[in-house]
Amino acid sequence: MELRKMMRKDIKEIVAIEEENGDFPLNDIEVLAYLRSPITACYVLTYENGEDGDNNIAGYIISSIKDTMVIIHRIGINRTKQRLGVGTKLYKHLKAKSGRGIITMMVREHNLPLQLFLKKHGFFAVETKKDHFGTEDGYIMKWRAKE
Repeated sequence: MELRKMMRKDIKEIVAIEEENGDFPLNDIEVLAYLRSPITACYVLTYENGEDGDNNIAGYIISSIKDTMVIIHRIGINRTKQRLGVGTKLYKHLKAKSGRGIITMMVREHNLPLQLFLKKHGFFAVETKKDHFGTEDGYIMKWRAKE
């Protein structure tokens, strides 16, 4: 597996992963906006596809830095690569590369798999945003480096 910066050629696969995993997937224009933004960091973890020798995307993470913290906007894993450490590799890369002591992510109330993933990595819920996603609450999850 190879971890690298996201490129424009990855957008189609990112959108496919979004569509297979989420109730509110990003479209190609939204992914491109993240990719073009000067304040976002977008990474993918690829794997070699044995069928055609091309690399396919196992997962991706999209984040930005605001002051002393990192905000994770999206993290998505190809369904065939879930529970194989892909999300952990992406998160650890982001954490090491950012050099920041605080990482946050807003999580939908019903997205228990993501909540559990973040808890496994030391995140905790710090605030509930009532009806943040229309009629659904959102949880601000935070990781803070030990001092």
